[in-house]
Amino acid sequence: MDIANKTLDDVQYLAVGHLSKDVSSSGHVAGGAVYYGAVTAGRLGIKPGILTSCAPDFNFPREIRNWPIRYAESRTTTTFENIYGCTNDRTDRRQYVHDVADPISLDILPESWRQASILHLAPLLDEIPLQIIDLFPESLIVASIQGWTRRIGINGRVYASSWEGLGVLPRIDVAICSRQDAYSEDDIVHWSNLARVLIVTNGSHGVTVYSGESVFELESLNVTEIDPTGAGDVFSAAFAVRFFETGNLLESSDFASVVAGLSVRSQGVSAIPYKEEVELFRQKHL
Repeated sequence: MDIANKTLDDVQYLAVGHLSKDVSSSGHVAGGAVYYGAVTAGRLGIKPGILTSCAPDFNFPREIRNWPIRYAESRTTTTFENIYGCTNDRTDRRQYVHDVADPISLDILPESWRQASILHLAPLLDEIPLQIIDLFPESLIVASIQGWTRRIGINGRVYASSWEGLGVLPRIDVAICSRQDAYSEDDIVHWSNLARVLIVTNGSHGVTVYSGESVFELESLNVTEIDPTGAGDVFSAAFAVRFFETGNLLESSDFASVVAGLSVRSQGVSAIPYKEEVELFRQKHL
């Protein structure tokens, strides 16, 4: 499989986590937070790379086929199925996992990639060794924490479980999750006390940002959702890119809300916008 396991020196945004196969009505389609995140970063003008684990027969989608990907060969590829309620809202979802890939090995991490400007930790099911945090002392580290809060129940049903977060939250710059990733409101309070910045997305109900003593709310973009899968991952990557560029928490959160909102207008990654489209939209509507 010569399209993957490439090593290039100029990765600016490194996404770490499982690529996945998502069950759809037309068969399997590519998924995973690193997939949605890498496509988002690329369309916003930042050179992405992916560190992952998957089976040798994984069909790398064309959107990431020419980008640097390092993967550890696994017996299986993580496979999810997302079932939405009649409203198709991101907050009304049942999720199942049918296969889980092997954990990611840091042995395949190229030395040059440790210079990436942005490290996006995006686990699906606790597959990332936490030692990776220490290997990126100069990088902006953003973590989508849902992969540490998920547990697998009967028939593969995924549910949220309480998570202490002590090995992650105090050691990174920004933590991002959806409200559905939290077992209880107490979890969110606990995480906000541990993290430098915690951002909680809640589908069409907006975004809450916790930073020290400050808490502020942002509205979501008012659009018709066609496919909400991956919207939180798009938000995380867009936030990371904009926060690296500006250092402004409010601006980056607002920017990411627009990118995520625009991304749900059609299936898969097809509606994830390019930077020029985002800037034009904000000029016209905000």
